Amino acid sequence: QQGSHFDVDIASAVLVLGSHLGAVISNARLARALAVERRRNEALLEAAESFNSRLGTPAVKQSIADRTRKLLQAETAIVVWSHLEGFSLDALASSAPIPPHPHISGFISEFASRAVIAVDPLFGRAPDDELLLQGQVMAAPLRTHSGRGALIVAAGNKSFGTQEEVLLSGLASFGSTALSNAELQVTAEMQSQDLQRLLDISSSLAHGATVDRFLDQFLPRTAEFLEFGRAAVILLENNEPYLRWVAEEGRSHAEHQHVQSSLIRQILAGDEVFVSNDLPSNPLADRAAVEKNHLVQVLAAPLRTASGRALGILAVFDRKDGKPVSDSDAERLKALASEAAVVMEAAENFERLEQHRRRAEDLVGLSLSLNSTLDVQDLARAFTVKAAQMLGAPAAAAVIISPAGFEAVMLHPAPEGKD
Repeated sequence: QQGSHFDVDIASAVLVLGSHLGAVISNARLARALAVERRRNEALLEAAESFNSRLGTPAVKQSIADRTRKLLQAETAIVVWSHLEGFSLDALASSAPIPPHPHISGFISEFASRAVIAVDPLFGRAPDDELLLQGQVMAAPLRTHSGRGALIVAAGNKSFGTQEEVLLSGLASFGSTALSNAELQVTAEMQSQDLQRLLDISSSLAHGATVDRFLDQFLPRTAEFLEFGRAAVILLENNEPYLRWVAEEGRSHAEHQHVQSSLIRQILAGDEVFVSNDLPSNPLADRAAVEKNHLVQVLAAPLRTASGRALGILAVFDRKDGKPVSDSDAERLKALASEAAVVMEAAENFERLEQHRRRAEDLVGLSLSLNSTLDVQDLARAFTVKAAQMLGAPAAAAVIISPAGFEAVMLHPAPEGKD
């Protein structure tokens, strides 16, 4: 410094030092930002692994609430889910005392309603009388294939900033993916169980020697499998529908009641499953039968062979839980009807083969009996007995006529005291 002025060298040195200081500050800020970004990414990765390490939607929701509260260092984190009647509190994690009976307040419901349709996280402040959430609150949407909800966090005595906002958005995105995977897992397990139960029903009942024996066991299992209160089978006899079997409360019984209604004809003529959640209002239904049995819901599928021949109708009535009949119910009944039709057709073919076998054996036996004697009386007697046995007749008569008149008259069974 010369006099009251800095010389050029000092000014240059200060400029260089200032540049270096600026670079150091910039690098420090960048390093801090990178460290924050790294910690956030590690936290998100850890959260994603935590979310997907559990099976089952309730467990995943609780994991989302627990992990979110810890990573954001929030006082409380909750997961709420949307239903027709409103929101439900599905998961809760809090470092503050939890009320004895936590519930969804009007503030939470309104805040969640806005969050589920939002793109970015929402900010707000809980009212003083709010029991679950205190201080500043933030919410992000949770969306899956089958529903939607919201992830809500409360800061308590803290406050949220941009970093927490970004972190919450990432956690909600990972949480939505984990919930979707959990729902798909549950759906896959249910479908696998349904398929296995269908196979079990078919394999265990396909050994029935007759159609009646098969339906006696099949109907109760059908009602139980579909969770309906009642099941019935209508079969065609000479192209006329007859109610043949009914199952209720785990038991089945045979019927033989001629049923006449336009609705039954309509189902038999089609190939699709018929569904009604208000059977009494259907103008084609048999009103007397509906009122007598107090029927409200019906799910019915036609029974058809591989060639398309109609065998009858498989129907179930009134879900046990009272809920509307779903598309899944219709698909499962259609699968059961297809299996039943295959087994029934096989049983009919088996019965037909058995009849042919017995008739062939009877014909062979009759031929042997007739060839074993030349006496007309013995011939007539053997023929009459065999004919009655083959035709299943309780009685039979044979008359042999010769030029001289009646040569032999045989009755089966023979009158008492006479041959």
